[in-house]
Formats: sequence, C-alpha cells, structure tokens
Amino acid sequence: VCENSQFNSIDGFDRAETTEDIRAGHWLDWVQSEHPQHYERALSTVWAMPHLSHYGPKGRDLLPELRKAQQRHPRKEVVPLTYPSVIPEEACQTHWIVDRSIAFLEERDPDRPFFLKTSFVDPHDPYDPPPRFLNMIREESVPLPLLSDDAALLATLTRFRDIPFVKRFAHMTREQWRTKRHYYLASLAFVDEQIGRLLQWLRDNDLEEDTAIIFSADHGDMTGDFGIPSKGAWHFDACCRVPLLVRVPGVPAGECDRMVSNLDLFPTIMDVFAVEHDVPLEGCSLLSDADLADRSDATLVETFGSYGCMDQACRARSVFTPS
Repeated sequence: VCENSQFNSIDGFDRAETTEDIRAGHWLDWVQSEHPQHYERALSTVWAMPHLSHYGPKGRDLLPELRKAQQRHPRKEVVPLTYPSVIPEEACQTHWIVDRSIAFLEERDPDRPFFLKTSFVDPHDPYDPPPRFLNMIREESVPLPLLSDDAALLATLTRFRDIPFVKRFAHMTREQWRTKRHYYLASLAFVDEQIGRLLQWLRDNDLEEDTAIIFSADHGDMTGDFGIPSKGAWHFDACCRVPLLVRVPGVPAGECDRMVSNLDLFPTIMDVFAVEHDVPLEGCSLLSDADLADRSDATLVETFGSYGCMDQACRARSVFTPS
C-alpha cells in the first residue's frame, strides 16, 4: 500500500492502493463500498481540498457531500485537531492499510520475490485513535512537553510565531498538550498493533525467515515541545530523529553507531537483494561496514516550506552530528 503514490507502473510499483493525509482515495471508496453505514462519518473526516471538486474517475464534485457530512457529524474535539475516532477500528485507515497489505501477499505470485511498501498515514494530525487505544494509556503518565529558559533558543523560536499553522496552537496549555500527546500515543499504539498483525501473517505463512523487513518514518512530531506542533522547519530531535529498524535473515543483530538517514534505505535494499543499478546514490548501504566507515559522520536535514508557507520562517538547513 503506497500512501502517496498516484500511479502504478509509472512510479515503479506493479500495484498501488492509495490513501493519504487528506483521507480521500481508495480507503474512502472502500468504506463507501464495504462499510456504507460508516461512509458519511468517514467522509466527515476528509480534508476539504480544492481538487476534491473533481474526485475519482468520474470527476464528481465531492465537496458539497463533504460539507453536508461535516455538518451532520461535527468533530467533538477535546483540544484542536484531536478527538476520538468517529468510525470503528475495522473501518479506519490504519486497519485498512494492513488489510490491503495482507491481500497483496495472499494474491501475489508465490514463485516470485516480492517488494511491499506498507505506508501508514498515522500518527498524523488530526489525532483520532479508536477509544480502545486511549484506554491503554493513562493520560497522567504522559510526559509534559519540554520547556526552556535558554535565551538563544527562545530567540530562535520567535521566527515561527507568525506561521499560521503554529498560531493555531499558541493558546494551548501544557496540560492540553498532554491530552494531545495522549491521543498521539494512542494512534501509535493502533499502528503498532496493526504492524504486529502483518508480521504475524508472515509467521503464519512461513515467510518470516525469508523476508527482509525495514521499519522507519519520514518525520517525527514536536507534540508541543517549546510550544511547537507537528513537524516543519524546526529541526529539533523530536521532529527529525525517527526509528530505523532493519531485519535481514542471516545478518546478526547489532546496532549501528554511525549517523544514518532515510537516504540509506535505497542502497541498503539494493544491497540486500544484490540488485545492480546505475542510480546515483546519496546514501550508503547499512550492511556495508566499509561504506559506513568512509562516510562523513553527519547528516543534512533541509526544509523548504510547509503548511502553504514558503517564506523564510519555513525554510531551514541543519547538520546533525553524534554530539
């Protein structure tokens, strides 16, 4: 399931099923077909983007239908962009993504190697996990966001104050951020459970020992540290440090102590499967001690605009080092 892919063979995938941040696409169409009783509520969570005036192969105008659904099912926000899911677990994006991933595995040619990219939208605002996952986490145990009295840091933070998206959260207290973090962590728990379901399918079908698995993310989330939401040109660890777990059958477990980034994923995958290519590489294989030893122990992170903002406040370039 390729989250943001819009094409099939054009972008290198033989098969692609799409859903994305705005919640339109194959997932929404599937809810309408397979869970019609939940469709209007699912539609009410879709972002009202201009291109939805020409939606799907028939080019129907989805926006009037979307506005009606939002009027009938208004969000019951506990804090901004945070509320319990209005649809049951089995109809949520996160569950659907693993459903479709398993369907791909079941329908593939078993005599051919496979490459599956399972890309989750969550945890992404709005944070709307099913209530069961909220009940797994005691809100009072969730850490409050970081504060600082460092003058240099506080001066740096002023550049973000006028960004419209950031201003939406300027009134929030630390306790409200704790509530938002509770919902964020519950969304993570939902994703974690669904990843477990996918891995269990591999075990049950005798594929666990023949499958290389990479788990990573495209960005983190500030969740209120220093009063900042989500991700953007604020290159703090909470925004830029993401998990990276690589499991390759036959390769001993270990921990890489070098600076690595998502640029290293492509060469690592090529190395795992011994695929020859002529693609220029910006990263290196994590399986190659020689490549890792030769690289500079620093990683470049760049942001050139977010949330419809392209001015200087939404642009940044940072170099991360082990220290």
